[in-house]
Amino acid sequence: MTTQAKLIATFILVTSALVFGGVAAYLFMEQRNLEQNGIETTAIIVEMIRTRDSEGDDTYTPVFEFRTRNGRGYQVKSGFSSSPPEYTVGDRVTIIYLPDSPEKAEIKGAGNLIMYIFGGVAIMDFAILVFFLLRPSTSTAEKPSGSTDYQSIEHF
Repeated sequence: MTTQAKLIATFILVTSALVFGGVAAYLFMEQRNLEQNGIETTAIIVEMIRTRDSEGDDTYTPVFEFRTRNGRGYQVKSGFSSSPPEYTVGDRVTIIYLPDSPEKAEIKGAGNLIMYIFGGVAIMDFAILVFFLLRPSTSTAEKPSGSTDYQSIEHF
């Protein structure tokens, strides 16, 4: 591999690792904040919104209803979708909401898979990068015939 190709591969791997790692870190911090500062309660799935993408594949987004500790009701569309649907209408789920923004409530554990996938891709990018950087050079340049490798001559 030429030096230029190594630089390009290194740039791509570092950029990819930073992007995927950054997204995973952001999702982790958001989830951690929600779990540490949020309030858990039970919600009921009231609707499953089907969305069809340009390739004809369907994803399903749950909509759930819950009441805060002060008794105020909310209906929230989850930020995460799945295919096949993970829930059915009428299912009871545990949700977490922040007291100052209950409209941003989320189903407990939703999005964890995405966080793990992004983190895994970042780790794999770094592993491949380390492999490329630590791998010895495979230069196959031949020595001219009759040349001597002076480092291997023993002196008496």
